[in-house]
Amino acid sequence: MQFFATRLETILIIIALLGLLSWMYSRPYESTIRFLERKFAKRPELVAANIAAFRAGCAERGLPVYIHASLLVNLGSPTPATVERSIATLAHAPAALNGYLGLSETLGTGRLNASQREIVGLAAAQANRCQYCLSAHTLIGKGAGLSAEAIAAARTGQAANALDDAIAGFARALVEQRGVVSADAMANYRRAGLDDGLILEVIANVALNTLTNYTNHIADPTVDFPVVAV
Repeated sequence: MQFFATRLETILIIIALLGLLSWMYSRPYESTIRFLERKFAKRPELVAANIAAFRAGCAERGLPVYIHASLLVNLGSPTPATVERSIATLAHAPAALNGYLGLSETLGTGRLNASQREIVGLAAAQANRCQYCLSAHTLIGKGAGLSAEAIAAARTGQAANALDDAIAGFARALVEQRGVVSADAMANYRRAGLDDGLILEVIANVALNTLTNYTNHIADPTVDFPVVAV
């Protein structure tokens, strides 16, 4: 129980600091508010708390912000090492951060459901050997309904049903083969249910995850999720 209390407190810290970051870079609030509403859609009791924390962060002045994770901002460990690594992360490039949040929000309205997007995230993180992202997607994947077996399978580019297996396999192939996937493999994915629209959504989700994978390789943040070995 203590873990979840600590995690919730940490999330609120993240959101408040994101608000401060928005003020620092004069970033529009609206897209972030929509992102929070979508992120916590299944937990309406958390929406108001997170938006309040975000707005409180926007109201702060002069508080140092240490940004070390690719997704948002400081995950609760502003150590000297964190500060040193913070120069290489998304939040130092407002255009990159806006692009990440905008694409993430838009893909959340697509045809791939939450568990399928996590399958893509797991496959990409494993193929790109990003421990931070793999640890994050393992925890988030459980919340999206993936079993331990499904998570392990997704990391290898596989899944139990035909469509999810095609999604996982295609995502892993995109990373490992630099986007050059054979005609035979594509025919197999199509037979399993990947049409043109789903193919493009998988590509977009791989691109989004590759952005965070590469950023975390450069930033080398402390893994503040339950650690999963690559």
